[in-house]
Amino acid sequence: IRTRIGLEMIARFNGVNRAGSQESTLLPSSATGDSLFGNTEAFGGMENVFPEFKLTGLSHENAYDFTFYGSRSASDNRETRYTVSGSNAGSGDLNAGGNVDDTITVSNIRPDQAGAITIKITAGPNNDNSNHFTYLGAMRVDWQPSFKPQILVDVGGTDFPTTIDEEGRVWNNFQNAVGQTNDGSLGDLVAINGALTGFGIQMVSRFNGVNQAGTTESALYPSTVTQDSMFGNTEDWSGLVDIFPSFMLTGLDPSVAYDLTFYASRNATDNRETQYTVTGNAEKVTFLNVAGNIENSAVASSIRPANDGTITIQIEPGPNNDNGNHFTYLGALQIDWTGGLPEPETVSMSGVVKEAGMLQFKVQGMEGQTYRIQSSIDFSHWTEEQTITLGANSDTVQIAMDQAMRFFRVVR
Repeated sequence: IRTRIGLEMIARFNGVNRAGSQESTLLPSSATGDSLFGNTEAFGGMENVFPEFKLTGLSHENAYDFTFYGSRSASDNRETRYTVSGSNAGSGDLNAGGNVDDTITVSNIRPDQAGAITIKITAGPNNDNSNHFTYLGAMRVDWQPSFKPQILVDVGGTDFPTTIDEEGRVWNNFQNAVGQTNDGSLGDLVAINGALTGFGIQMVSRFNGVNQAGTTESALYPSTVTQDSMFGNTEDWSGLVDIFPSFMLTGLDPSVAYDLTFYASRNATDNRETQYTVTGNAEKVTFLNVAGNIENSAVASSIRPANDGTITIQIEPGPNNDNGNHFTYLGALQIDWTGGLPEPETVSMSGVVKEAGMLQFKVQGMEGQTYRIQSSIDFSHWTEEQTITLGANSDTVQIAMDQAMRFFRVVR
């Protein structure tokens, strides 16, 4: 999985050593058997080689642990010091001479203001090699993503997706493959720091299509978010009438109040007021004139979900909408709340049996909850096989089978 973390050299290594251990139980021999090295006294025509590099694109929300390994088949002391610096600093020493299974870890380093952490390699105080060689053969970076309670959703087509913005916030992309259906879904929404939330979006009633004539000048969100949106309409457009989009947020905690912010923009001079009706355990209504909008948004605050953990959003023209087709829009959805995440709901499959052309297995989950059974041949494209609503904590599923190999999963 790409992390968007980069490595940038600041000061070079001298060269490559290939006389490291082949016997380590920690790492593959392809990692332990060679390393890059530095040196103080002249070697290979170079002296005072103190390698230095930095990791970029790190999150200010996280503290990072760095584990270093180096090995050189030798009997002298080739202690290497690794100094790790961000908004704080730490260092650790490792003797690479004759090393097989030792490592050194520098913990809890936070990035600097630019989101970078620098690693500098020098000889340790016990290094008695005549050239004061230093080594780096492997580096491991560990962190635990800290959860920040905000979700950002880019609602638009495939031409202008948003992944991570200039502020380092991670976005979810809600595109026409889901939005132009009555039953599509987008699961596993991530928070702005990349943490999985378990929340999802379930379509109830489709959007018509995608508009790409929004502003690119907003300071609220990136231009890839503001310039496109999904739309609905009342009068006929593209052969569709009375398109009042609706979807549910799922997997929410009924005990938590959520703030929903709606944004959209359409370069136009008429009034295209859009009404967002938000329903959880109560109903709130908010309005936004999308025509010519740059910086305005509409907010529905303190919405508690229904008992099943859902909030429903219904989109329709506001009372001031005077457009001939009564177009309505959604370009961005922001979800904010205080607190953590609900306890994850567990669902599992067991007792798989195939006989007489039927595949049979048991689904264990939450009584009264509806689950979808899906199949795939490649783990990339999933086909809906059937749905099941548990009458108790488990129930049995039967699916007709052909001779092709398929993988199955059960999802909420």
